[in-house]
Amino acid sequence: MLLKLRSVVEWAARIFNNVSEREIKLAERKYSLGRVVTVKELAAYLRVHPSTIYKLLRLHELPGFRVASEWRFNLATIDRWLLERNVKPSDDESVRRAELVGRRDSAKSQGS
Repeated sequence: MLLKLRSVVEWAARIFNNVSEREIKLAERKYSLGRVVTVKELAAYLRVHPSTIYKLLRLHELPGFRVASEWRFNLATIDRWLLERNVKPSDDESVRRAELVGRRDSAKSQGS
C-alpha cells in the first residue's frame, strides 16, 4: 500500500507545483494508516469475542472505520484507546509463549 501511496503522491507532486522530496515524505507519513485489522483480528488481539467488538461499535465506544460494509481498525489507535482506559495491550508473542509453555507443562504433568 505504501508503494501505491508513494506513486500517487509523486504523481500529484509532478502535476502540482513540483513538491520537494521532503514534502512527499511528510505526506506519506501523514496519510499512512499503519497496521489495519478486521473485527476478527481485533477480537483475537484484545482476546474477546467478535460480538463484544460489535457491541462496543454499536455503543460508539471503539474507534474504527468502515470499508464498504466491513469494519477496520488501526492498531495504533486501538493501543491509544486502551491506554486511555488504563488497559495494557496484549503482547501477542508473550501470550503465545505462555500458552505453549502452559500446554507443554500440562502435557508433562499428565504424562507422569
